[in-house]
Amino acid sequence: MKCEIKYIQPGSVLFSSVPVILFLIGLVAGLATFVFVPNPVTGPMAFPDKMVAVGVFSLLYMVSFLALFTVCAIVYNLLTAGLGLSGIKVQLDELPEPGVDEEGA
Repeated sequence: MKCEIKYIQPGSVLFSSVPVILFLIGLVAGLATFVFVPNPVTGPMAFPDKMVAVGVFSLLYMVSFLALFTVCAIVYNLLTAGLGLSGIKVQLDELPEPGVDEEGA
C-alpha cells in the first residue's frame, strides 16, 4: 500500500515522545561534555555546578530542536498543502492479524 504524508500536525511534534528523546540525547551529550570529557574551561567546576550545566544544556538542547522540528513541520505543510508539492511517499505492507490464518479459517 502506497501512502503519502500530506500534513504534519505541529502539535504532534510537541506532545509526543519526541521531547523525551531529545532531552535524553541532550543529557548524554551534556554528561559527555561537562563530566566525562571536560575541557579546560569546565574542568575546574565543582560537581554540583557540572550537574546544573548538564541539566541546562539538556533543556536548551530539547527546546532548540523542538523549535527546529516544529518550524520544519510548518514549512513542510506550507509546501505540500499550500503550494501543492508532493509529500513524502511511504510504502506500507499489510500484515495478517496474529492468530488468524492467511486462508481465514
